[in-house]
Amino acid sequence: MHIPQKNLGYTLIECLVAVAIVGILSAIALPSFANLMQRQQTQTTRDGIFSLVQNARTIALAHKRNVVLCGSADGVRCSSARLWQGRMLSFVDQNRNRQPDGNDKMLVNVELLPQVTVHASRSILVYKPDGSARGANLTIKVCSRSQRTAQGATVVVANSGRARMDRDECH
Repeated sequence: MHIPQKNLGYTLIECLVAVAIVGILSAIALPSFANLMQRQQTQTTRDGIFSLVQNARTIALAHKRNVVLCGSADGVRCSSARLWQGRMLSFVDQNRNRQPDGNDKMLVNVELLPQVTVHASRSILVYKPDGSARGANLTIKVCSRSQRTAQGATVVVANSGRARMDRDECH
């Protein structure tokens, strides 16, 4: 007596339907995933800048020295631009010339993510020995270079030297 065996595999039609469903779901999810990645890069950059600002203030207070935080295109000198591209520098400014040189101790020289733009309301942040910030309030806005998202992130430094994080719209 012969017992028929069951097929244990999938047919070509079943495989094609499964691939089509996965393709459709991927096409729907991909834009949302791209937006999530952009928001994450923006927030990570903002968090890093906030940490650098807090660190600069702490060092100014602890060592009773002026500490400068600025954007730098070349990683050597502070840029006079409000668009901080390339790198961020933080250093103890011994001679108060607002530029890193041989007398100054470099604290931080970090690269900014190329996927984000960093706009500051002024080109430089100087913490005085008492921990206050010289000049008007500073707003540093971080936005994605992509036009897909309009949500940005900001770090605001008050004249008292205290910093806070916030969200803002990018245009």
